[in-house]
Amino acid sequence: EVKKEIDKNMLDRIESKIVDIKLEKDKFDYEVTVDYDLVELDLKAIAKDNNTKIDITTQKIADIKDNKIIITTKLEDTEQIYTIKVNVKEKPKEEINITVDDSEFKTDNTYKLKWIIMATLLAGSIVISLMFLSNTEKKKRRKKKRLM
Repeated sequence: EVKKEIDKNMLDRIESKIVDIKLEKDKFDYEVTVDYDLVELDLKAIAKDNNTKIDITTQKIADIKDNKIIITTKLEDTEQIYTIKVNVKEKPKEEINITVDDSEFKTDNTYKLKWIIMATLLAGSIVISLMFLSNTEKKKRRKKKRLM
């Protein structure tokens, strides 16, 4: 008696223009890696028997549950589930180069402007005080001249 090996695969192949999945005998779990900017996969399951019913869960990357696409095949009383694990590449981190124009954003911690303003006000006050004193001295001299 010769035992014939039975292939449990109900699918002949899985077609896609985005990823490459090679079906293997008695293997039902596969893994693919896609770019971070991919919106949806395009898997098309082709059965060995035309009477096989095929159901594929969503292929939209944002809607995939647990990063898995499930392909369910049914023929009469037989059901086979294929699991395609989808790994999404990480988005590359963008390098940000910032250049600061020092002429616009340079901080002035010397308080030069404040010192100049203070010195000008002080000098102005001294000049006004001297003028006032000089004026009062002239008035005193005139009074003395009149009294004499």
